[in-house]
Amino acid sequence: MTTRTLGNGFDTTSFRHSSLAKKALVALTGLVLSGWMLLHAAGVFGVFAGPEVMNRYAALLRSTGLLWVMRVGLALALLAHTWLALTLTHEARRARSQSYRKQSFAAGARASRWMRSSGVVLAAWLVYHVAQMYGPAHHDYVPGDVHHNLVTGLASPLVAVSYVIATLLLGVHLHHGLVSTASSLGASARLRQKIEPLARGFVGLVALLLVAPPLAALGGYWS
Repeated sequence: MTTRTLGNGFDTTSFRHSSLAKKALVALTGLVLSGWMLLHAAGVFGVFAGPEVMNRYAALLRSTGLLWVMRVGLALALLAHTWLALTLTHEARRARSQSYRKQSFAAGARASRWMRSSGVVLAAWLVYHVAQMYGPAHHDYVPGDVHHNLVTGLASPLVAVSYVIATLLLGVHLHHGLVSTASSLGASARLRQKIEPLARGFVGLVALLLVAPPLAALGGYWS
C-alpha cells in the first residue's frame, strides 16, 4: 500500500484508517445512546399511566441497582461519543490545514457541521434537563416522586416548549446519526436504502413518546 505524506509529516493513509475506526466507534456509541433514548422515551411516556405506576417503576429501578448501571453505561457512551466526534472534527480541520484534498471533505461538511452544532445544543440542554429533574432547577422538587416532578416541571409553558424544541432537534440529530451509522459501518448502498425507512420509524417513535407529555402539558391535560 502506498502511503502519501504531505508537509510537516502528515500521513494521509494513517489519517484515513484512524478516521474510519473513530467513525465506526462514534456510530456504535451512537447506537447505544439511541437504544437508551427509546427506553427513556418509553419511561417518560409512562407519565400518562399515573403517579402510582410511574413512581413504582422508578422505585424498582432504584431498588435493583439497575438505575446506576444504566447511568454509568450512558455516561461512558456519551463521553466516548462526544470525545470521538470532537477528535474527528479536529483531525479533519488539521487535514484541511495541510491542504489535503479539500474537496474530499466538502460533501459531508454541511452534515458534519449540523451534527456537531446540534450535538452541542443537545448536550447543553441535557445539563438543564438533569438539573431540573433532580432538583437544582426545579421549583417544586419532591425526592422520589418522579411523576410529580415531571408534571410540575412541565407546568411552565417555557419549560414545556423547550422540551418540544429539544425533541425536534434530537429527532433530526438521531435520524442523521442512524443513517450515517450504516455508512460508517460499511453498509452497501442497497442496505442503506432499506435502513432509511427503519431509521425514520425509530426516530418517529422516540419523538412521539418524548413530545407527548410537554404537548399535553401545554394543552392543560394536568391542570
